Amino acid sequence: VERVYPLNPIVRPKKFDVVSLVSLTPFILKQSNRKLIKEITLEDILSSLYKRRAFFEEGKAHAKLSFAPSYKLLSSKSNYQKTFRRSDAQGKKIPVEGYSVELMVKELDDKSYALLKYGETVAVGNDTVRGYGRFLVEFGVDVC
Repeated sequence: VERVYPLNPIVRPKKFDVVSLVSLTPFILKQSNRKLIKEITLEDILSSLYKRRAFFEEGKAHAKLSFAPSYKLLSSKSNYQKTFRRSDAQGKKIPVEGYSVELMVKELDDKSYALLKYGETVAVGNDTVRGYGRFLVEFGVDVC
C-alpha cells in the first residue's frame, strides 16, 4: 500500500505559539451517529480525524484516539449554521445543519498538530464530499 503524504514538510509550532483553528464550512459532527454536537471541542475534531485516518490507512471502521491531546484552551466559539444542498434525485433543496467553529489553543502537542494539518486536506465530520467540514490551522497568531 502506497501512502500519500504532503509535499511540504509540516512546520511544527513552538511550545509557546498560539494555534488557531477556523472552520471554512460548517462542521457536521454527530454523537453516536444521531445527535449533532453543539459545543465542538478540539477532542471531538481530533477524534473524528483519527477515525478517518485509521479508515483510509488501515481500513479500520472504528478507532479510538491513541494518545491524550495536550493543550491549553484560550478561546472557543461555536455558531449554528443552516445551509441547503440541492438533491437532483428528489428534485428539491435539503436543509443541512452544522456549526462553524473558532478555537485558539496554546502549547499544543506535536501529534495533535500533525493530525490537524492532515485534517486540512481531508476535512472533518459528515458530508465532507459535499464540501462541509473544511478548516484552516495557523500558528503564531498574536493574542491581545
